[in-house]
Amino acid sequence: MSLRKQTRNSKSGRQGQVLLLICGLFACLPQSFAESSQQDAYSLQHINVDAGLPQNSVRAIQADHDGFLWVGTEKGLSRYDGSRFVDFSELVADIPEDVTLGVQVDSKNRVWSSWYRHNPRILSADRKRVVIIEPAEGFPEDLKRKSSPKFIEQENGVIWFPGFRNIYRIDTDDSVTSIAVDTMVLSAVTSFDDQLVFGTTDGLLLLNTDNGKTKTVSVGQLLGTSPANRGATWNVLRHRGALVFCHPRGVFNFDFKTDRLNLIHGSTGYSISNCEQLGSRLLVSQRKTASTESMLVTLDLNTGTRVANSKGLPEFSSTRDALGLYDVLTDNRGNHWVLMGNHLYRSRGPNGDFVEVKLPFKPFGREDVFAMSPSGVVWLRTDDNGLARFSRHAKRFFTIKPPADLSPSSRVRNIAVDRDNNVWLSNAGSKLLHWNRSDDTWVDQLPGNAVTIKAITSLPDGTVWVALSGNNQLIGFDPETRTWKHEYQFRLLFSAFSQTSDGRLLFSSERHVFVLAPGTGQLEQVTQRPVKGQIRALLQDSAGNTWVGTHENGLTKIGPSGHIQQWRTENSGLSSNEIFSLYMDEAGTLWIGTWHGGLLAYDPATDTFKRYGKDEGLPDSTVFGILPDEAGYLWLSSYGGLTRFKPCRGTTGCQPEVQVFDQRDGLQGHAFDADSHFKSASGELFFAGKGGLNAFFPQDIPVNQTPPRAVVSRAQLNGESLPGAQSDFMFPDRIRLPYDFGELHLELSVLDLNNPDKNRLQYRDMDTDGSWIDLDEPVLSIRGLQDGSHTFQFRGSNNDGIWSTRNASIRFEVAPPLYRHPLLLGLYLLLLMLIPFLYYKRSQRRLLETQHLLQEQVRNRTRELELANTAREKFFANVSHEICSPVHMILLMLENHMSSASDKDKAVYSSATGYAAQLMVYLKQLVSEARSYETDSHLYAADISKIINDLVQTNQLIAQTRSVALDVAPLPSQRVAFYASSATSIFSNLLCNALVYTPEGGNIKIAGEVRDDVYQITIRNTISDIQAADIEHIFERGNRGDFNSSYFGGHGLGLSIVTSAVETLGGSIDVNLAAEGRIMFTVKLPLATDAMQELPYETDLTFSKEQVMAVKLIGEQEHQPQSTATAANGISVLIIEDDTLVASLLSQSLSKKYNVYVSGTCKEGIQLARRHQPDVILCDLFLPDQAGFEVLKSIRSNRMTSDTFFVMVTASISEADRLQGQELGVDRFVRKPISARTLELLISNYLELSAQRARHAQKESLTRRAKLDLVKNAGMSFTEKFTEVLEELYQDPSTSVEDFQTRLSLSYAALMRNCKQNFGKSPKRLLIEKRIEVASELLLSSDYRIGLIADLAGFSSHSQFAITFKRETGMSPAKFRKNEN
Repeated sequence: MSLRKQTRNSKSGRQGQVLLLICGLFACLPQSFAESSQQDAYSLQHINVDAGLPQNSVRAIQADHDGFLWVGTEKGLSRYDGSRFVDFSELVADIPEDVTLGVQVDSKNRVWSSWYRHNPRILSADRKRVVIIEPAEGFPEDLKRKSSPKFIEQENGVIWFPGFRNIYRIDTDDSVTSIAVDTMVLSAVTSFDDQLVFGTTDGLLLLNTDNGKTKTVSVGQLLGTSPANRGATWNVLRHRGALVFCHPRGVFNFDFKTDRLNLIHGSTGYSISNCEQLGSRLLVSQRKTASTESMLVTLDLNTGTRVANSKGLPEFSSTRDALGLYDVLTDNRGNHWVLMGNHLYRSRGPNGDFVEVKLPFKPFGREDVFAMSPSGVVWLRTDDNGLARFSRHAKRFFTIKPPADLSPSSRVRNIAVDRDNNVWLSNAGSKLLHWNRSDDTWVDQLPGNAVTIKAITSLPDGTVWVALSGNNQLIGFDPETRTWKHEYQFRLLFSAFSQTSDGRLLFSSERHVFVLAPGTGQLEQVTQRPVKGQIRALLQDSAGNTWVGTHENGLTKIGPSGHIQQWRTENSGLSSNEIFSLYMDEAGTLWIGTWHGGLLAYDPATDTFKRYGKDEGLPDSTVFGILPDEAGYLWLSSYGGLTRFKPCRGTTGCQPEVQVFDQRDGLQGHAFDADSHFKSASGELFFAGKGGLNAFFPQDIPVNQTPPRAVVSRAQLNGESLPGAQSDFMFPDRIRLPYDFGELHLELSVLDLNNPDKNRLQYRDMDTDGSWIDLDEPVLSIRGLQDGSHTFQFRGSNNDGIWSTRNASIRFEVAPPLYRHPLLLGLYLLLLMLIPFLYYKRSQRRLLETQHLLQEQVRNRTRELELANTAREKFFANVSHEICSPVHMILLMLENHMSSASDKDKAVYSSATGYAAQLMVYLKQLVSEARSYETDSHLYAADISKIINDLVQTNQLIAQTRSVALDVAPLPSQRVAFYASSATSIFSNLLCNALVYTPEGGNIKIAGEVRDDVYQITIRNTISDIQAADIEHIFERGNRGDFNSSYFGGHGLGLSIVTSAVETLGGSIDVNLAAEGRIMFTVKLPLATDAMQELPYETDLTFSKEQVMAVKLIGEQEHQPQSTATAANGISVLIIEDDTLVASLLSQSLSKKYNVYVSGTCKEGIQLARRHQPDVILCDLFLPDQAGFEVLKSIRSNRMTSDTFFVMVTASISEADRLQGQELGVDRFVRKPISARTLELLISNYLELSAQRARHAQKESLTRRAKLDLVKNAGMSFTEKFTEVLEELYQDPSTSVEDFQTRLSLSYAALMRNCKQNFGKSPKRLLIEKRIEVASELLLSSDYRIGLIADLAGFSSHSQFAITFKRETGMSPAKFRKNEN
């Protein structure tokens, strides 16, 4: 679920939108009056178009039952919730953008509106439908009034609405009927039993709702006036069974019982302009005829007599309409608000005196000017200044600032109040100001002072004490003589001041605490040794303990005897070592204000600290000042404003009572200063900061204890009303949403309009963690709800942190996705039930088929094996004869020619003879190994000591030839298990390997022992030029390591055969480098059992002639330095080959046509290539120092050699090596052996091709660019085409990269480039991954044999499949199938 909080205007923006005209209605009055009236003060806040009001001329205001304020302007009808205006003239089609004349709300919370150019409208409670009251037939202008008419609602829900000549009845079903009347009706006034009372131009109109009959009550008939003197009747009220109403000719009383009309007030020469009821009194405004004079009269409704006006209300005015009574209102505290002309008056309580409220703007209208919200906010509409909001809970504090001529800065740092209630303060500098509150005068008490004032305090005897930091003086002011009489000099004074219970001064100097008796001047030192840290706060309790709060060194208690106890964060529950203030309450709890440690409550009885911080509602973790009031609250100053705090005592789990006040409440600022708080003897509290001084009596600060109402005021889904909702503003408690519903947009309102900027909103999802989450703005956007039920709850707090008691809630039922629909789930379940049954039936059928097939295959395979065994024996015999015979002939011919050859040719013939001998040995090993796999199936027992001794004895010839000492320690005579073919091959290969690698003058030592039914043989021999990295791979087939000597056998088969044979017997073979340049092979073989037969071997254990010749000739071979031949045509060839004979023969052959350079190592070859920049490079894949690929990388990365024709020469190459070479840029791979003629043709063809490329360079460039553009533009089409071709070709084992080139019509380079761009891999890699993917699926989903799966996946053989699969997945196919199933 993702939630997004939408942002409307920032708070700073709103401060620009909402103009704060005055801090309190009494700020313009004398200070003493403001102080005495603070508890009754209302703040005025001005709300206009900058805050979202559509237009500033407000014609009508009315609060509905929910707490929304409806505002009618000259541009239509809007709704206000304290945060936003919603313009219904834009949202609802039938609400006109016209001048609104009146707004009313009925019992169903429907909003009635009347208009200047339109007929009245009724906006339904769901704020979506509109009922238009059409005029009666023949009276088209009957409902278009220029004033605000009112309706009468009966208990049965029927509403009566007046027109000029008709009275309209609106039934509960919104049907409208009308009754014509003979007189002009002005307004609906009231009801009396079954009579409805309407005001007319000549009195009253009474309508009987039972029979529809009307009756007129005429003022003219009573007074005998002519029609020219008729006026208008308004404000009819019921009083003691009679109707009292006002008319221009007087105040009248109509008695229903006697049916008589009486004049109760009327003055000759005066006309009545209006009257309003205030409790049992009636206020009457009247104007003198033909004059501008006006007057206000008060009538007692009980007696009908005139009484004196309430104190504070005017009686006479010479200005016309100055005392015109426009409107009155009684608020929820019983205060009366009276608007007369442009003057506003408010009483202090129901029977209190009136005071005038100065208005900086002109009110609008002569009736219905006031409105009141359920939260007690009084609203006043203005002519061209929007709305005026009066609230007791907005600006509750007054800010006092020193005169600018005495203190340019408004900052106040230190405060004290003397016994005359005058205030002493400093401006965080050298100014000491005295404010006489009785006459509001300010005096600089230390003129010319240049040192900083550290602290100020006053004592009960009337003296005022000041600490000066510059000269470290403590001075005292005598109120009797009004002079500075006391002066004490100290070395260092701190800012901490306090007093003892007997009125003495408690202060600190030089890390000591002192007590000064002001009357006698006696000075007493409290501390016996210095207190660690700068002293910031002091307190002496009733037991005589002195508590010291320090800066950076925690809390210290000094007992009456001088004993010191200290608390720091390191050894106690103290949350901060920096303390600003201390206070001990009557219960003995020590309250501690700290820097970033919150408020601490220390209980001396239990020696425990309890911390209060932001989690408990404090606005900041720093507390500067702590002052108590008489009601048990603590007032805390901090960086986050002023907090009224009462701890929670005695109830587990309860929360402290916290109200936070800030600049929006009239404080000097959000932040206060340290050492800037004081409580006077009268209980008045003082707090100061950068913006000035706040002084107040805590009991006079009203706290808004009324829980607000939090509502979802508007809800939309993707800009439309919610499903099933009547409108954006009224919706059911439960909403069904589709799975991908989009965005929910919820507008929220806290309907307490006292100080809405301080209201808070929280929400929670009851179906998740249920924790409350703060909303910075009254808007919540919801996306991505999980399917299921989600109940969102909302709560709000008013400006003083009182939370709503009932949470608003809305429940969303999010449908599951389609694939989890109940019908589909049922279908899934049915399929799941059918699958096992179908699978069982299919498996039974396949099992029978497989049994028959296997039986037939076994029979056929048995016949094939019998024929194959016979054919294989003949094959091995033929191969051995056909291959070995030519090699023997070559050896004989070489021996014959060596005798008559020159010395130079003898070296060549000798090397050739060695290589032919190597080939003969290799062929015999290969045939022997292949035959052993077919013939070895039975284990025999053989005496291993006899086998090894025979090998050593019969092969001393080779050792002598190499000048190698061959030594065998006595071996235990013990039978070991062997296959017939492996008995001699294991140790024959190991011994031969040792003879080859042991340098001349070296030695070979063989030893053996029996341990735990295992025969262990070790073979140590001297060796050189071998590294630890070579040892790790020495048993791998084809690996020879980087040896200077050539390896017997040529291809690394010897040790690979040994490893295979030993492991087949259940043994092991290890190798490691011994000390002093020796290598040691350790072979462990299991002993034979008694049941094993003796090995019937009669094999000749001596080395063959070829082996002896090979070993001898190999030992004589050395790398000779190579000369470089030069040719005239300028074409150069670089040969990098570690075999000097091969390199020499190739150099001699190629030097006839080309310049030839020869190198035997990778490093030297790279240097020659960079020096000579050859046209062609012939490089062996396996070189002594590095692989040939390193040469290729260097060549291709060098700009001068990057286009050189590169030929990689190797005896054998794996697919991985081929792929790597192609990626690095090998031009040709050539297999050994290779003739010089072949190389000459290869180079010649390359040179001819280069010439053709040069001739057609421009044409080739255009062609390549076209192909590149074609592939580039193909985009995904290449991916799709390649995937299609891959699906067609992967099952063919012979598939190659050329097949992809052919099918896709691309060159090799283009194919490789596109595969890299689209797949990040080569075609060969993609083919392998496809085959592994298919094989994995078949292994998991079928019971096919592994050989069949290899065929289906496109592998050429079972062994290739097994090797490739293990390399790719890390396990064999059989293990993969077992683990995954």
